[in-house]
Amino acid sequence: MNGSPIKAVIDTNVIFMSAYNEEGIANKIIQASNEEKIRLYAPDTVKKELKNVLKRELLWTDEKIKERVKDFPITWIEKNVYEEYLNQ
Repeated sequence: MNGSPIKAVIDTNVIFMSAYNEEGIANKIIQASNEEKIRLYAPDTVKKELKNVLKRELLWTDEKIKERVKDFPITWIEKNVYEEYLNQ
């Protein structure tokens, strides 16, 4: 790819679907990030929600969730970075 990677903000659904269906479009987005074709960003609230969804829907253990979430090629944005903009 020429130039800088595309930057994208993703939500819980895209990340969850990549874990749920490794053949789907959502997983292709994750793979593109692994290949540095795009850069993925998500607020830290998405990480918390994702952990809950993976446990509830896929019955993953806390250890599996911790390892898998760590492996996602996502830059997690802490709340203090965006908190002042939440009311806008």
